[in-house]
Amino acid sequence: MTLKQKISTFSTFQLIVLVGLIIISSFLISVGVSRSVGAEPIAARAAEYCKKYTNDKPRTTCTFGYIQGMSYCNNLVDTATQNMRDACKDGANKGADDRKSEEDNGATPAETNKGDCAGVDTAIIKCDAKSSDGTDNNGVWALLLMAINILTAGVGIAAVGGIIYGSIMYTTAGDNEGQVKQAKEIIRNVIIGIIAYVAMYALLQFIVPGGVFDRSYTLPVASDSPSHSGGSGPGSGPGTGTGSDDTSDARADITTVTSVNNIRDASSTSGGDVLKPGVLYRSAQMDRLNNKDASTLSELLAGGTIIDLRTDHGRNEAPDKPVDGVRRVNIPIGGILDTAPMVTDPTRSAQLAKALKTAAHSDGPVYIHCVAGKDRTGWMVAMIMYAVGANDQQVMKEYLKSSEDFPGGVKREWLNHGLQEARSQYGSVIGYLKHIGLSDGDLSTIKKKFGA
Repeated sequence: MTLKQKISTFSTFQLIVLVGLIIISSFLISVGVSRSVGAEPIAARAAEYCKKYTNDKPRTTCTFGYIQGMSYCNNLVDTATQNMRDACKDGANKGADDRKSEEDNGATPAETNKGDCAGVDTAIIKCDAKSSDGTDNNGVWALLLMAINILTAGVGIAAVGGIIYGSIMYTTAGDNEGQVKQAKEIIRNVIIGIIAYVAMYALLQFIVPGGVFDRSYTLPVASDSPSHSGGSGPGSGPGTGTGSDDTSDARADITTVTSVNNIRDASSTSGGDVLKPGVLYRSAQMDRLNNKDASTLSELLAGGTIIDLRTDHGRNEAPDKPVDGVRRVNIPIGGILDTAPMVTDPTRSAQLAKALKTAAHSDGPVYIHCVAGKDRTGWMVAMIMYAVGANDQQVMKEYLKSSEDFPGGVKREWLNHGLQEARSQYGSVIGYLKHIGLSDGDLSTIKKKFGA
């Protein structure tokens, strides 16, 4: 059989089978790199343990207690019932026992906290292993992405060639009905193949942690040194060169910080369209911050300010670990779940105004946190977003993002209640901010500092 005959008899069924095999093999690869053996994100473990509580609020406090520890339970809002407090302590005790068990088995706190790959624990790859130019620099991950890109290029070339070949056959067929039929079959097969491949690529985008679009990669380069830069300390260490750790070209990345819960650049949920990237960060309390992550934050926040919204009791219960080169300011606000008290309670409103002015007039980036980083912090970040011109949808998206680290941790109605109070009493959120003490100058400074 000639090559021409082989091409013309390449049926739709064969194309579908081929694409199916690609989908299955890619799925198996992605599952292999995306799920760690025996490991499970801490939020999932918390949700699994606390599902025994049928009432929503005790189940929620149990989950927070599991993730955040007893310090969260000791700082529950005044309106928390005894059932909520008992559930929280139950979760905190269980979480402490599980973490101790994991550490006894050789797991580090970071390994028991957050996944390495787009929030998913990974066994083979480490998606946050970045090279100096920001590309993925892991062998397995790079090979997977390289294979996908080569395959995509091959399919594109084959599709163009098939359409051209089918078109030529069709235009030269004349009255030859057999050749016309053959040409149509080839073109139809190519179109079906393209659709199937696009569907496969979309599936990969969904199942591969972090997706496959908009990614660059490099294969790791072998080194004579056991460390990435030829040494273990300044001026010493094995390997070629001086032996110093030269990280001057490295880029600090907030997503690599795994020892603090609910941490992110507040601009991330709006894609940089509302807030400037790298200016406003938020998280839960920093009592478990490890040295590596402290160094990352020191670089990200250099010359900036950390605003701690916890009460004195909360800070004494779980003191933040230090971050070099960053100013710390404590502006205590009483704990909340529903945001309405941030409007109706004059003390909370006054403290919020103080915190917002501190953020507006501070040098460098601003990092806001409370205990869980979702309620008081969530309201303050929302107010900053409204001040720079965000709409309700953008603010709500950022607020609800905290539920990824704390399943069910924030609810749409909790934010809406505070917004309804502000608008019913003061006409608008901006009217509320002016009422609690922010001047036009303060609002203008917030917009200039944080607005995209």
